[in-house]
Amino acid sequence: MGKKLWLFALTGVALCALAGCKGEEGNYYTIDVYSDYEGMEADLETLGTYRKESATKVGVCYALKNKKANVGGIQSYKDSSGKDYSYRNSRRVPLKGHSYKFKELKGFYEASKPIDLNEITANCAIFATFDLTPRTYLVSVKDAYKGDYKDFGEFLAFGTKVQDNEKLSEALLDFPVHDPSADPEDPGTWRDPYYADYKPVGWNVYEYDDEGTVVTYPGKEYTDDQGKPVTDFLAYDAVDAIKAFAIQGKTTFAPKYDDSAKKKYEVTISYQLRTLTGYELSGKALYAYADLPGAETLPQKKTVEYGKGLDLSGEDFKLASYKVIGNGKDGNPDRYDLTDPMLPPVLKEAYKDGTGETKYRGVAIDFDSIRYNCAITLLYERDISYTVKFHNDPTNPSDPAVSVKVQALTDATAPDLVSTPAGYVFADEWTKTKGSTETYSLEKIGEDVDLYPILIPEKIVNASNLEFTADLDHHGYKLTNVENVVANYVLNEEKFAAEFPERFPFNSIETFGDAKKSITSVTLPADVHYADHGMFALLENVVTLNLKKSKLETLPAYSFQNLSALTTISLPSTLQTVGTEQFRNCTSLTTIEIDLTEAEVAERDFADHWASGKTVTYKAAA
Repeated sequence: MGKKLWLFALTGVALCALAGCKGEEGNYYTIDVYSDYEGMEADLETLGTYRKESATKVGVCYALKNKKANVGGIQSYKDSSGKDYSYRNSRRVPLKGHSYKFKELKGFYEASKPIDLNEITANCAIFATFDLTPRTYLVSVKDAYKGDYKDFGEFLAFGTKVQDNEKLSEALLDFPVHDPSADPEDPGTWRDPYYADYKPVGWNVYEYDDEGTVVTYPGKEYTDDQGKPVTDFLAYDAVDAIKAFAIQGKTTFAPKYDDSAKKKYEVTISYQLRTLTGYELSGKALYAYADLPGAETLPQKKTVEYGKGLDLSGEDFKLASYKVIGNGKDGNPDRYDLTDPMLPPVLKEAYKDGTGETKYRGVAIDFDSIRYNCAITLLYERDISYTVKFHNDPTNPSDPAVSVKVQALTDATAPDLVSTPAGYVFADEWTKTKGSTETYSLEKIGEDVDLYPILIPEKIVNASNLEFTADLDHHGYKLTNVENVVANYVLNEEKFAAEFPERFPFNSIETFGDAKKSITSVTLPADVHYADHGMFALLENVVTLNLKKSKLETLPAYSFQNLSALTTISLPSTLQTVGTEQFRNCTSLTTIEIDLTEAEVAERDFADHWASGKTVTYKAAA
């Protein structure tokens, strides 16, 4: 019998061993145990019995002749797939939309005669039966704006037809031709008259699973419990289909409208010319306004479909010598026309006039979505532009210029240089005068102008044979060959004297290069504003560093680490930011002087361990 468990059931007699019972021919009857199945009650009504071929066999037991069957002892067993079965939980798939609970066992002899489990008289079959209870689901009907219609939200049993629930039937079949919330006397419930007649053409039906996820969508077909195809869009005039619609889960009915005929609105247009008259001290632009010359040739009215914007870029709004720049005047938004009979109260706002009297005006227009008759003002300005010529090489008179047309008071964008003369670098700035370093601003162009690139020498060598290289990051020149400075020479201003371009001074030092071993003392001049990372690295024999006269604002982390011979250093008052561990491994350092008070250091962006644990001598507080 495979993996089935054979049992005998006895009443008032000791249960015998399976082998012994089977050895006594004619002493017992076989009872086959089956699950229930869908449609078994209909079979009982029409056939007078259940059909074993429709059920699943879940066990076998035996009973002595004419004795009560001890069916309570039937155990579950595993089928060939390893699945557990038992008569108390024998339904594989619960009936859709129902809850079920084991009720009892009912049996029949081969001749379709019902059995009495208290007295078995022949081989028979018994079936598990269950009480089936339809589940209930929340059903709601929405209005046009997805609010509950008439507060309808009820729990209805699975399979309930619309016609069987009076409130649901009323909500779906007597839905008004206009949005029920569109009450013009109540600003809080007014809705925009979006559609031509506001009559729904049907119902979108949404069903949800237990987690609230939509499982059917408008237009998707499915079958009801009788297997008939149903679509979850119900036409508004399909009364019979709406009546017969059966609830199969959590359901929402939402009205669908025909939006093919949207309303059209009239936009009244006026035109103004805006002229720049100057600037306030704060830099705010000042304008004067006047009627736009030639405005009579432009549209005075335009018809716009609901929800659409007004295209101001079309030929209709073009006027020679002028260009449209926007809507409204001086930043004040235009308003809906209060003469519009469709303008609802909720779209009006109250304000006090000069006498304190309360008046009303329409709300500001959304120019991308016209929804009512309205009046707007278009702003224009004179279509003035200037030509900016960017010359490539000021040393070459025949070098062609790149001409850029720029709208008045807008910024110009410079082209990339094709080339630069040998020995020069482009400072990424432009000037009106050839060879000058006076910058011309490319912002808010207000004239025709020829511009030339500001070119500065790539390298400068002074009388002391010091070499300086253009450093555009620091807008100046960087000393690059300190190795030409004799040992222990104080780096003073005279030593660095050179002819630097105006606005591009000497202001930084790269490194101390090959001179590092011979330098034992360094004094930086006031011209030095920047210290690159590694500037002081490997000055292995330097004993004193005097930076007090410099204009250094920033020292990267570890600027002086490993200067093992360093005993004294003085730092300037200009420092704003100092990185961590400046003096790591400065084993001989005994004095750190800084031209700042301790309070001033605390206020600035100095790392917590900037002094590397060394003693600092601060400037005395005033």
